[in-house]
Amino acid sequence: GGDDAPTVVDRIGSAWGMPRLLDSNLNEIARLEARVALSLNLTPLSTARLKVSPGETEVPVRAFMELFTPNESAGIFRVREAETTRGYGAGQTLYLEDALTTLSDDIAIGVQAMSGTFRQVASTLLEAQTVKRWVIGDVELPDEYELVYEYSYDNLLQAIMGLVNLLPDEYLMETDTLSYPWKINIRKLPEDFCECRLSRNTSSVRINVDSSEQCNRVYAFGAGEGTDRIGLTSLIGSEYLDD
Repeated sequence: GGDDAPTVVDRIGSAWGMPRLLDSNLNEIARLEARVALSLNLTPLSTARLKVSPGETEVPVRAFMELFTPNESAGIFRVREAETTRGYGAGQTLYLEDALTTLSDDIAIGVQAMSGTFRQVASTLLEAQTVKRWVIGDVELPDEYELVYEYSYDNLLQAIMGLVNLLPDEYLMETDTLSYPWKINIRKLPEDFCECRLSRNTSSVRINVDSSEQCNRVYAFGAGEGTDRIGLTSLIGSEYLDD
C-alpha cells in the first residue's frame, strides 16, 4: 500500500536525475522537482512514491514517468494513484508501479493449454496486448527446454508471471524499458551468483558472528602412537599450524 515503508533512494532530484514526466508516446513533457522513494524488486513489481514540489506540472493517473537512482535510470514507471492537495500545503503525492504493470490492462481470453519454448509461449500471450508495448528479448534457456502452461482468463501480467514461475530457480526475469518496444529478458544466473541488496528485495540484513566453533589452529597427526606418532615438529618446529 501507499503507506508501506519503501527501501529508499530518498532525495531531491538533481538536474540529471529529476523524474521525467512522459506522454503516451514516451516523449518528455517535463522534469519534476520531487522527493523520490524507490523500492526496487525482482518480484513483486518495483514501486515508487513521489512527493512533487508545489508549482510543478500536475501529473495525471496512469501517466508514464522515468525515475532514477543516484547512478542510473531505474526505468519507466506508471502512476497508479495520485493524491492532490490544493490550497495550503499544495502539491501531489504519486504512487507508481514498474511499467510491467501495463500488461494487466489486457486479458488472455479463454482457458487454454499451451506448450513450446518460453519464447514461443510468452510471445503468443503477448499477442493479446491492445498496445504492443512488450516483446520477448534475450532468452538464455536451452533451445530444447519446453514448457506446458495453462491459463484461464488471466490478465497478461498474471499469465506472464505464472509462466516465469515455471522456470528453473537459476533463471530470472529482467525487464528493459530503456528502448522501445520494451523487452522481457530471461537471464541465467552465474553458478557462483549470490546477491543481497538493501535496495532490491531485502529491506534489512541481520549478521550474527559466533566464535564458539571458530578454529584457527590445526594439529596434524600421522602414523604411530604416543611419543612415536609422526607430527609436524621435525618439519616446522611446532606440533600445530596457526592461520
